[in-house]
Amino acid sequence: MTRFSLRCLFALLPLLLGNCTSADFNHEWDKAMASRSGPPKDITGPWLGSWHSDANGHHGELRCVVLPEDRKSDDYRFYYHAIYGNFLTVAYTVTEQVHRNRQGNYDLRGEHNLGYFAGGLYHYEGVSTTTKMRSTYRSSADHGTFELARP
Repeated sequence: MTRFSLRCLFALLPLLLGNCTSADFNHEWDKAMASRSGPPKDITGPWLGSWHSDANGHHGELRCVVLPEDRKSDDYRFYYHAIYGNFLTVAYTVTEQVHRNRQGNYDLRGEHNLGYFAGGLYHYEGVSTTTKMRSTYRSSADHGTFELARP
C-alpha cells in the first residue's frame, strides 16, 4: 500500500466508523418506506435527493430518514446515508432542532462531529415543507447543500 493510500484510508475511517452503520440506516429506511400512507403530514419519514460540496464540487446521492427524538422536545434524529465517489457510502445520525415558522414550514438546525479527518464539527441549517427539504452544511473543511424530496 502506498503512503497516499494509507493516508486516504485513515482519513476515511471516521466516516466508516460513524455512529450509524449502513445496516442501521437501511433498517430505518425500510421501516419508513413501509409505513408510508397518504400525503406526509410533517417532516418525519423518508427523503431522497443529493448533496453537493460548494468547496470542491463533489456530489452524490443522499437518503435521509427523519424521526422524532421523543414526543416532548423539538429534537429530531436525521439518519443520513450518502454516496461519495459513486462507491463509498457514509451513514451517520444528526440530532437537529425542528421548529415551525410563521409560514408553516419547518426550520432545521443541528451539528455533528464527523471526526478530525472528515472535517470535524459540521453545522446544518435548513428549511423544509412536508415534501421538499433544503439544508446547508459547513465545517472548517467543507460546505455545501442537501436537496431532498419525498421518494
